[in-house]
Amino acid sequence: KKKRKEKKAVVAASQTNIVTTISMSRRQMRMMLEEQERKRAQELNAAHEGAKQEEQQDVQEDIEEEEEEEEPVRQTKSAFALLLEDSDFDEEADDDDDDDQQQRVAARGNRKGKGKGVSQGNGDTSAQLRPQAADGEQKKKKKKKKNKKKHRAKQASAQPSGNGEDELDRIIQEVERECGAVDQGEAVASAEPIIATSSLLTIEKRELNADQELARKFQATSRASARVTTKHRGRVKVLRTSLVNARETFPPPTHLGFHMDVDTTSERAQQHSGQDGQPRSERWFCMQWSQQYKQLEVHFLEASRSMDPQNIARILAMAPYHLNTLLQMSEVYSMQGDLQVAGELVEQALFAWETTFHPLFNISSGNVRMAYEVYENRACFLALFRHIHFIIQKACWRSALEHTKLLLSLDPTQDPLGAMLMLDYFALRSEQYEYLARVGSDWQQSKQLDWLPNFAFSHAMAEHLIATEKSTPETAAIHAARADELLQRALLRFPEFVIELLDKLRAEMRPAILAHNHFKRKPTPSKKSEKHVFMLVILLIERNFTLWQPESVLEWLQSNCEAVIAYLDQPDEDGEVAATMEMITNRRRTGFVAVPLNIQRHIVLSNIPVVLQFLPAATVDSGINSYDPLPPPGHTNPYEQETRALPAVEYSGGALQAFFQSMLPTFDAQQVAAEAQARGHAPQPEVDASPLTTRVRDMWQALDFGQIFSSLGITQQQATNPEEFLSGVDQDELTRLLQQQPRGGQSGQDEHEGRE
Repeated sequence: KKKRKEKKAVVAASQTNIVTTISMSRRQMRMMLEEQERKRAQELNAAHEGAKQEEQQDVQEDIEEEEEEEEPVRQTKSAFALLLEDSDFDEEADDDDDDDQQQRVAARGNRKGKGKGVSQGNGDTSAQLRPQAADGEQKKKKKKKKNKKKHRAKQASAQPSGNGEDELDRIIQEVERECGAVDQGEAVASAEPIIATSSLLTIEKRELNADQELARKFQATSRASARVTTKHRGRVKVLRTSLVNARETFPPPTHLGFHMDVDTTSERAQQHSGQDGQPRSERWFCMQWSQQYKQLEVHFLEASRSMDPQNIARILAMAPYHLNTLLQMSEVYSMQGDLQVAGELVEQALFAWETTFHPLFNISSGNVRMAYEVYENRACFLALFRHIHFIIQKACWRSALEHTKLLLSLDPTQDPLGAMLMLDYFALRSEQYEYLARVGSDWQQSKQLDWLPNFAFSHAMAEHLIATEKSTPETAAIHAARADELLQRALLRFPEFVIELLDKLRAEMRPAILAHNHFKRKPTPSKKSEKHVFMLVILLIERNFTLWQPESVLEWLQSNCEAVIAYLDQPDEDGEVAATMEMITNRRRTGFVAVPLNIQRHIVLSNIPVVLQFLPAATVDSGINSYDPLPPPGHTNPYEQETRALPAVEYSGGALQAFFQSMLPTFDAQQVAAEAQARGHAPQPEVDASPLTTRVRDMWQALDFGQIFSSLGITQQQATNPEEFLSGVDQDELTRLLQQQPRGGQSGQDEHEGRE
């Protein structure tokens, strides 16, 4: 029965592995099998150790029993003679058990001879033998022990063991038989560029947790739990998370209303699918919303239109894991200065998102994708971006780097939130210089990183820090030369970096450098292209200026500025210098005419006031929603139509609320009044439903400025001309009127009002 049960268990486990490995890659299956072999080896070792301990215990019991027995003096037989006596009981024993029995019997005989001090006679048979009953009882004990050992040996031999590679091939064949074989040559050929990209986007999960990084900095252990338990039909399910720690204040993640599924409908997913529907190595996913969650989204948009945080808070109380509501309330708390609560709300959104991960959504692989064009996916991108900004406030730079890699890996082609604009900074702050150098070298052609100011200068600094901190004497010179070359190229393309950096650091540099035509201060650019280049340079300086603050770095920058000046001032007989500068000028004029939407979103979400002023006027005038900043063209919010179909929120009669509602572009006073009356909630009679601007204009027209001007002796012509107005005012008379004391009997407040 036990053999049959074990056989059924092995068959069931193999079937489970086949079903599981259908959606696994070859590497994941190999890792799974290696883990299984490792567990089997541990179980076998544990079984052998248990058998050895039991054997030692049996031997010890035999010794104690024999020492306690008062047996008469008998002929002491050799180990070989004792072995012959027990041969009848050893016929069914295995060879390994026989060897172990010989050793134990021999050791027992030696211990008896030494302990009792009995002399071993040569052929002496005059000693009295043990009684027959005792001898039979002892033989029964030996037989029982041998049967136990045989049973343990059979159990150990029944454990499954085999070659992991053979089992892997067998599982792959079964998977191909179930799902159809794939052309390996075509799959490898199509996945080569993706593999090269994903190698730089591979994420280390152990570095994602900011709390653990903070604990390591202070040489302490993190007490925060990275798991939460939920009950389902009486069973306790443990949810382990990697992005954030599950806090005790988080509600149980049940009935979320959304889940993750494989994306097969969006344009991006269809463009990146292989021939005949065979997927490539990257996988596309999307968030799916239930009908109830969609209704919550409509109510959230309506609450956002009301501009009342209390309406948004009511939705959060009703649905604690509505992603857009969590992010919007986080913005509200950030504006109020409560950054701790704001950060916890973003963590709650990320926690809810992670609990819905698809089984194939492996964030550490770097091959999982999500389309930003799908509205349901955008909240996940925004939650990651805002979580990164809360992480850097704790100075957890490595965690920020891994989260930025995750954000970039979701869509490395379009980079919808501009993760490349901050990836270099986090890599430098976390001392991942080699990684940054690899990114700058491998993606230089595909992403043209040398024309992004932040990567142009950060790549050079990474090579410089490798040469000074992490290189051997043999390789330091190579990295130093590479760093100088990259920095000089960046200074030729973005010379305004020097003067703006010095202003930010309040540092000084040799006057000859700042007086050169290439580095001297230039007026504020008026052309769009130059203005956009200046915006990217200011963004770089506002974020990375602390990295350039050390004296050694400034000395390195100064020496390369001198090298650039020497290059520009050298005799240009072959016209190489002129051709280079003409190419740079043309590229700056034609390559930065328009600011991509992903860079604009990055600037809006980063909320750096100095950089916000450089946004295009069309972007500012169009209006920016914090829950969906600058949606992609042709992929607007699909729930806006349902929101506009709903009646506008009624005002309760307050002048301030009426003023804010009058600023909405969809505000119609007559429509609001009609809808309110239809529902039996007519506005109060003492409050006019017209916009506040109309009331201010009526009040302004009611003022009699002619009487005011005549009392001051000012003509109408002087009143319309500011210069004549100032020249026509009698300053002494005006001062006398202002200082004139009011009539007696008034309080101090009335006196102040009278002076005004």
